[in-house]
Amino acid sequence: MRLPLAALPLALLLGVAVPAAAVVISTGNGSGNTTAPSDDPGFANVGASSNALSGVYLGNRWVLTAGHVGTPASFTFDGILYDTVPGSRHVISKAGTPADLAMIRLMGPMPPLPAVTLPSTPVAVSEPVTMIGNGWSRFATTTCWTLMWAEVTCPAGSYVGYKLAAPHTLRWGRNRVVVVDHDLPGSGSQSTKTFVSVFDQAGETDEAQVVSGDSGGATFIDRSGTWELAGIHIAMGVPDINQPNAAVFTDDTFDADVYYYRSEIQALLDLPPKIPA
Repeated sequence: MRLPLAALPLALLLGVAVPAAAVVISTGNGSGNTTAPSDDPGFANVGASSNALSGVYLGNRWVLTAGHVGTPASFTFDGILYDTVPGSRHVISKAGTPADLAMIRLMGPMPPLPAVTLPSTPVAVSEPVTMIGNGWSRFATTTCWTLMWAEVTCPAGSYVGYKLAAPHTLRWGRNRVVVVDHDLPGSGSQSTKTFVSVFDQAGETDEAQVVSGDSGGATFIDRSGTWELAGIHIAMGVPDINQPNAAVFTDDTFDADVYYYRSEIQALLDLPPKIPA
């Protein structure tokens, strides 16, 4: 069950945020949604890095990803591998505070993908979102756990969710925003402005949750018929650090708020290429 909104900020503070993720969906046996939906927000623009994480192709050879993805040697978009330009990685900062966001440039040729639209307005509570990422797949049926994470026969137990397994698969799902303007601390002086969604057992059709093992995937919002890149997956919120490798109902997804960092991202996007076309 979704926590009351008033309790959510406290729940997020008391829980544990761990690096994230791609999406697990609650629908059916969880194996679906591996091709673009009919209302495609930009499925092919989300790809896998050479270190098995994710990134989003924005245009003009730039990839936006989570900062903790590091500096991968390449990204693969729509089945095509692109090497990254050495030394091109830029950490996104706002007012001198580094965020868990980075942009990395690709070598030529220019990917045959459309440019992504950056958000025109801030994210609002209750807005529906489409999430895409390249992470773990889930078991076909639910698992139940006690408070100490011992497995029990469902429907007994305190936690319900899905255990995870290989392979990593690009997949999309749905959710809704429940918290905005949340500052998520990171290592050192890092702090990232985020918005949050919750994995609900009785949520959206294709209800989605990010899972450990991948970061840098995308959250899109449909604004009057135009899909905008609202967020980048950077962390998942779990009840405690002992949660197994699983997507558990009431887990949280933390997305870096692209609107908050829009001017910094756009400034890099506008830079002319310094490599041959």
